[in-house]
Amino acid sequence: MTRLAEVDIAELTGRLAEYDLYLKEVCGRNLAEIALAAAKKTRRPVTSRVVAVVPVTSGLGIIHGFCETVAAIVEFLGYPAHVTHETDFAGVAEAMRERYDIIMAADDSTFIAVNPQKQLVSDNSEATGRGFATALSLASGGLLRKNVLLLGAGPVGHAAARSMLREGAVLTVFDIDPLKAAALQRQHPSVRIAESMEDALSEHSLLFDATPAGGFIHKGMLRADAILSAPGVPLCLDQECETWMHGRLLHDVLELGVATMLFDAL
Repeated sequence: MTRLAEVDIAELTGRLAEYDLYLKEVCGRNLAEIALAAAKKTRRPVTSRVVAVVPVTSGLGIIHGFCETVAAIVEFLGYPAHVTHETDFAGVAEAMRERYDIIMAADDSTFIAVNPQKQLVSDNSEATGRGFATALSLASGGLLRKNVLLLGAGPVGHAAARSMLREGAVLTVFDIDPLKAAALQRQHPSVRIAESMEDALSEHSLLFDATPAGGFIHKGMLRADAILSAPGVPLCLDQECETWMHGRLLHDVLELGVATMLFDAL
C-alpha cells in the first residue's frame, strides 16, 4: 500500500457521487457493483453491519482526514461507519467492546479490514488489485484471450495478475526491476515479460498500472483505443494524457480498494 498524503484525499469525499456515476458510464456498474463483483458476492450484504475505522499512530503517524475519508466511503456504500475515539490497540479494543462488525485500520505499509466474528481479513493491496482488474474487465467487455499489459509487479500487480489470469487474459508484465517481473513469471509461467515499456505500450490497448511512479506516460505513448486501469499512486499519466484518457481511465486513490475490502470482509 502506498502511503497517501493529505492532498491525495482532501477532496475525495465530495467527489464520491460524481465518481460513482463515472464508473457507471465507463464500466456499466457503479462503485458498489464493481466491488461486489471483485469480492465474488452476488448480492449486497445486509446494511445493518457497522464498521469501525481505527486511527494508527505508528511509523509516520496519522494522515489527517484518512480515517474520516475511509468512513465516508463506507457510508456512501450504505453501511454505518465510525472512527474510534481511541487509537492503535486501544482503538481495536474499543471496536471489540462496542461489537463493531468490521474493523479497518492502516499503518505505513498495511491496510486491512477484519471481520472478527467470521475471522476474515482483507488486505488493501490484494483487494485493490482485484477491484481494478474487475473494473478493467467490465470496461473492456471481458478479458478472455485479450492481451493486457501490466506495469509493476509489486503486491497490487501480483493481485491484479492473479485476477486477470483467472479471467483468461493473455498477460505481459513490465517492471523496471527485472527480478520482480521474473518473480511474477515464475508464479505464472504463461506471463510474458516485456523488455521495453514503450514498445509494450504501443502493442497493447488494455493497460493496468500498479507502479508508484507518476507522470511517466505521455499521450503519444498510448494507442488511441487504450483503456487504463490505474490504482497506482501517483497516477502514471501526465496531465495532458490524463485529460485525453477521460472516459477510458479508471483511477482513484482509495475508493475501489476500500469498497472491495469492505465486501470481502462482510
